[in-house]
Amino acid sequence: MVQTYTATAQQPAQSEQDQAIDLAHYIGIFRRRIFYFAIPFVLILIIGFLISAIQRPIYRAEGKILVEPPAIPTDLV
Repeated sequence: MVQTYTATAQQPAQSEQDQAIDLAHYIGIFRRRIFYFAIPFVLILIIGFLISAIQRPIYRAEGKILVEPPAIPTDLV
């Protein structure tokens, strides 16, 4: 038997998915994969605190203030 194929115009499924994706979709993804976000965040936070606690202060600011009496003639005062 000979089978024939006829192409029918169908709406792309992508447009239906675009309408269904909203903020609730992304919140659901975040809730399901909370450990994928939390574990790297906590590790980087701990490593950053350890590095800052271990290092010596690299920069030390110093300054001098020169205090002089005003140079105004006594006639003007």
